[in-house]
Amino acid sequence: MYMPAIQKRMSSVLPSGKYWDNIFDNMLNKGSSKAFVPRMKAVEEEDVFVLSAELPGFTAEEVEITYENSFLTLKAEKKKKEKKKKEKVVFDEISSVSFSRSFLVEDIDSDAISATMKDGILQVSLPKNTDSKTRKIEIS
Repeated sequence: MYMPAIQKRMSSVLPSGKYWDNIFDNMLNKGSSKAFVPRMKAVEEEDVFVLSAELPGFTAEEVEITYENSFLTLKAEKKKKEKKKKEKVVFDEISSVSFSRSFLVEDIDSDAISATMKDGILQVSLPKNTDSKTRKIEIS
């Protein structure tokens, strides 16, 4: 591949890749809440959908789950703790984080939705609506 001489020279002088990404991310997020995108997994079983989310450091009290108009929404916010009066901070990368994710989940029994959280893993069970299961209809 052809690379102009000036571009070749600049790429050998300037750092590349994640170096610049980290600098810009730190500048933009300084003093503000950082967006957090948890890793998730959705599984369909015979009679239930199971949604799992990795939420390290979050407690169940910091997570809100709602189901409205066929949308399941997960929200969480962890606020940075205030520093103690006599505390001399030498280094601090801890910041406030939050996230919100919504999923279209139709044909479920919304009254039977349940959730558990253990070891930073949130698991939401969404039982399928038994009235709307697929069935073959005979023509008479």
